[in-house]
Amino acid sequence: MIVIGLIQVAILLFSLLRAKGLAVMLGPEGVGVIGTMDQLIVTVTQVAAFGIPIAAMKFMSAAHSTSDDAFRDCYAAFVRIMIGLTLCVTALGIGVQLFVPSLLPALADHSEVLVAALLSVPPMMLTILVAHTLASAQMARAAAIYNFCFVSGVAVSGLTGAWLGGIEGFYYGTAAAGTTAVLSGMVWLWQRLGLSVLRRGVSIRRQLTLRPNVFNTALTASISLVSISATMLLIRYVVIGRLGEEQTGYLQAALSLALSVGSVLATINALQLAPSMNRSQPNTQRFQRAADFANRVALLMVAGAVPLALMPGLGLTILFTSEFIPAATALILCLIWQVNSQFRVTCLQLLIGTDHPLSGALAGVLALGVTTGMVSVLIGPLGILAAPVALIVGDIVAIALMLTRLATVVAMPVPWAVMARFVATSAAILGAGLLFDPAVVLPGLPGLALRLLYTTAAFGLVWITMPADMSPAAAMAWLRDRRRR
Repeated sequence: MIVIGLIQVAILLFSLLRAKGLAVMLGPEGVGVIGTMDQLIVTVTQVAAFGIPIAAMKFMSAAHSTSDDAFRDCYAAFVRIMIGLTLCVTALGIGVQLFVPSLLPALADHSEVLVAALLSVPPMMLTILVAHTLASAQMARAAAIYNFCFVSGVAVSGLTGAWLGGIEGFYYGTAAAGTTAVLSGMVWLWQRLGLSVLRRGVSIRRQLTLRPNVFNTALTASISLVSISATMLLIRYVVIGRLGEEQTGYLQAALSLALSVGSVLATINALQLAPSMNRSQPNTQRFQRAADFANRVALLMVAGAVPLALMPGLGLTILFTSEFIPAATALILCLIWQVNSQFRVTCLQLLIGTDHPLSGALAGVLALGVTTGMVSVLIGPLGILAAPVALIVGDIVAIALMLTRLATVVAMPVPWAVMARFVATSAAILGAGLLFDPAVVLPGLPGLALRLLYTTAAFGLVWITMPADMSPAAAMAWLRDRRRR
């Protein structure tokens, strides 16, 4: 987990480099357009993928524990399905945009950019499958390294494209680097694991017959993922349509920084927790693993989010420019949303692992409705703050529904202690925003000392409430043991 986390930190640095470069070259307006366009592409990718990558991880994990041949057959079938889907959807998307450019009025001035951005759909779809294949083979570290190569290559190539050709050049560069990374990953899988899309004797129909729950799993996973992506797209679309590109740029900066904090944990969730939830084991073991993971997430979120919430103006200035300081308050609320989002994803993985993905899908749809409805109503009085407020409420509603289903359907005890730690983490972030001025870029020494004291106190209070094996006493015992060795 530590190694994967460090790799994800490196991925995060490249993501932040990308954000910084775009902010310097394109300003708030350009960042707002790219943020909206990126989310549109993510949503198209999720819709086009039809939940296949999630289903693939579930069934490839099971096949890998059976035999190498079963694993290779399963991989070949899923890759062929994904290639067919990605080619059809990309061609359809480009065709629609060329012949019906007014379909998205708020982006009508960027029709050519959208066509270029759609070229990123195939590599995005396939790179998810490559990473999930590695995770299914119990190679979480290799999956993390692959993700690093993909993100770093896309960041460098995209920024080069933006420097040469603006927003449109950015997407051409992104598509080129993404395609190269996917092809390289598939060649590596063939050479090291014997996994090939051209494997003989593989019938997609037969593989689906052997796994009759594929479409049910894929559909429900797709609804869950698409609902999340659609939520993020719709709030950006509402903001850019009601408040303009500059305000959308501020929102994008706040969301990007908050997502950066959560991205380290999200990857660990996808590459470690998800495969472990889908292996053969008693539900009680799943519950314990999920609780242990969630406890670590809460502690790490305190360490990562609270310092940023104490100096959001500094974070925005360093990672974007001083033009983005108006997003400081929104950033604090976005950090609280990320805390809730991490717990929501853990609940979703539990539902998928216990073969009840439909409940996660319904929770996602409900959250979509609540969030988009609230942001449309609140954007007038609250401005861009309406977006994170609506996201927080939507996640709370989804979590409540998923926990209710887990308690009633698979008899999971309500994790009150785990939930209390997440509430405490959110309260610590909110307290940071209320006690200290968010717009301050760099406080004086007394201000820095107070912020350091606040961070230490928040981290300590959450840490001492951890179970015995994660407590400060357990950490000290581990250190003593390491010294003896």
